[in-house]
Amino acid sequence: MTALYRNHYYIEKLLGNLIGLGRLLEFIAKEGGVALGPLTIVSTNATVDTANWNRGDLKQLFERCDQASAHLRAAA
Repeated sequence: MTALYRNHYYIEKLLGNLIGLGRLLEFIAKEGGVALGPLTIVSTNATVDTANWNRGDLKQLFERCDQASAHLRAAA
């Protein structure tokens, strides 16, 4: 599945978008009776919006992303 974002805010929105798209991809594969495939995201304007974040916040976010990724891999 490929998702195209005109504007994409990586810090504030990326994790939620990845989780939602991952769930949508899983639903499509299940309902279509096909194997789960890759997820590709294309962002025509990507912004790393760090104005309200510090390194600790980013580290915590990355750890949550790793946990979500491990959960998706285990479910596949």
